[in-house]
Amino acid sequence: MATVKWTLGTTVNIGNFSNIRMEVSVTDDARPGESVKDASDRVFEFVDLQLGNKLEETQHELEETVESVTRAATR
Repeated sequence: MATVKWTLGTTVNIGNFSNIRMEVSVTDDARPGESVKDASDRVFEFVDLQLGNKLEETQHELEETVESVTRAATR
């Protein structure tokens, strides 16, 4: 049985000389009757989707934090 692994990552500059590094890594076995290429494609799609979702969540949380800090500073 074949095992496939995909790791995707990105570094996002959040300003003020600060960065956030996000990485998703998944290892999985090919399913019965599944080719190595099909298993690799399946795992890649999952990892890509998860990284995209986490980036969106993090961006939204950062925007909320900036808005909160800005409101507090203008009071």
